[in-house]
Amino acid sequence: MVRALICTVLAGLVVSHGQAVAQSPPDETSQTPVFTAPFATVEFLDQITAAEEERRILEEKLTKVFMDLKSGLMWAARDNGRDIDWRRAMRYCDDLELASYSDWRLPALDELEGLYRAMSASQYKVPGEIRLTSCCPWSSTKKSEDSAWNFNFQYRKPFSGGLSYTYDLRALCVRTPVSGESHPLPEKPKKKDKKAKEQKG
Repeated sequence: MVRALICTVLAGLVVSHGQAVAQSPPDETSQTPVFTAPFATVEFLDQITAAEEERRILEEKLTKVFMDLKSGLMWAARDNGRDIDWRRAMRYCDDLELASYSDWRLPALDELEGLYRAMSASQYKVPGEIRLTSCCPWSSTKKSEDSAWNFNFQYRKPFSGGLSYTYDLRALCVRTPVSGESHPLPEKPKKKDKKAKEQKG
């Protein structure tokens, strides 16, 4: 669709180094120059496609992931959206490709606990940038050979369940950013209390 739009916008123009070149009008009495449509080169369209891909990735980084300054972890901004057992939750995160990253994983129990925000206005106490469709994402932390922990963001409490349990359980993926990579906008830091600052001064 982008290519079709570009060709439509450029229709009626001859492009030479980014400038339109007027052709001689067929009617010598006409004062309006006539333009002919250029041939859109493959290289030009590839550049447009690459720019669109960069824009898409940036949009995903700004809307589909959340950078937690508190832990330094990057979270998917949405869970998987439906009931899921532990093994499928592990596989879901391992296979996830989001915002140009493919090193997603199911979080450990302590990582889920660190995502809890007591002052959150949402039903499930997570940062506002994250949307949960249920209370309880699975963790990768196993309790025993056939059970694992999940964390309830409504009651701030971990629960354990059999690996085949699915009811109200979700997969919320996380990744550990590597050194030097660029990040989307993180959670806004809270403003310091003005009175506390004056007392300290």
